[in-house]
Amino acid sequence: MTRHNERSLTLVELLLVTSLMAALSLAVYQSLSNGLEVWKRSRHVSTEGDVLIFFDRLGMDLSRAMDFSLFRFEGADRSITIPTIVNAPLGRRGSREVEYVLQQPGLARYVFRHDRGEITRESAHYGRALKKEFGPPTSIVTNVTSVLISSFDLIDGRLVKHGAMDHDLPDYVRVVVGFKDDTGGAREFERMFEVPAAR
Repeated sequence: MTRHNERSLTLVELLLVTSLMAALSLAVYQSLSNGLEVWKRSRHVSTEGDVLIFFDRLGMDLSRAMDFSLFRFEGADRSITIPTIVNAPLGRRGSREVEYVLQQPGLARYVFRHDRGEITRESAHYGRALKKEFGPPTSIVTNVTSVLISSFDLIDGRLVKHGAMDHDLPDYVRVVVGFKDDTGGAREFERMFEVPAAR
């Protein structure tokens, strides 16, 4: 009688391998799920941070705003153009030299682009601002659902809506930015800016 020395898996070994594979699959699924949750939260925190950076940048432009006869303030619900001090690059002589900037009168324009859900900033230094030619737009905030920009004048201690055809600087600018949080709920940040040069 010949005996074959073949080895095969027993039922216990098969169950052990199956349970190990199930445990490994569960661990991989859990780590992927946690990673996705962290990514969603970081996007939410990123949008909030970007809105605050936008408020800081707009506040800086409004604090340096000036009443200049050749440049006019223009405000609408979704955009604002401010006569302010902007950075104008000076020409570089070589690729290894540091690029210098010169601060000069110009225009800064913020636009909410609803189709892309973003707020952009464009600037034009003195020469370009005279021709109303702005540089390329720079995206400041993404994942935005709404923007409302309002400007006001302080008359007899009361805030009165700044006229649409009034190109003088307003006393105050109010900005409301809406976006979705990580749970899908709508959130809004609002800030009121004082324009020192208007007073």
